[in-house]
Amino acid sequence: MRFSGLNNYLAGSIFIVWLGVTCAAFYWFASDNLVEFDPNAQLATVLASPQAKLNYEAQLKSNLKLSYATLANQVFQLESKHCRCNQAVTTHLATLTPWLTQKGFNINKLDYDVLKQQIPASPAIIIFDENEDLVYLGPFASGYLCNTENSMIELTVKSALEFKQVPRVIFDNAQGCYCYS
Repeated sequence: MRFSGLNNYLAGSIFIVWLGVTCAAFYWFASDNLVEFDPNAQLATVLASPQAKLNYEAQLKSNLKLSYATLANQVFQLESKHCRCNQAVTTHLATLTPWLTQKGFNINKLDYDVLKQQIPASPAIIIFDENEDLVYLGPFASGYLCNTENSMIELTVKSALEFKQVPRVIFDNAQGCYCYS
């Protein structure tokens, strides 16, 4: 009978050590995938002054209008060809795409290289309303998982559609799985 208590103690100790090692391994592997969306504060510089923000938006629109006649109700999904993080947004896109389409938006896929001088990382998304005003620019979401629970897109678009005069959201302060080229 004495060995039964010892066996329980030993089994419990092994379980706790295994749990600790598993958590440490998860953190170590996951921390490689958790990076800043805007590590060089490129967008933070834009957000620092209203004039810089207006200039940035004008240049962004100009670059997009080289390939698109109108930006009204357009969504641009930016991906890098060889970015391992593209896979992380597929689940989010599965719910986001029909929702945006139902709201009257057109979804366009763009190679990140087209706008990499203006957008710090990919995958990213840019959304314009019916007046060609920027509604949202930034990552799909932040955190370990890219899903609707850690996304600002749905809330921002819903507010823009309901209230019409919602400030533009340029989301630069996020950590998640992003690529820089």
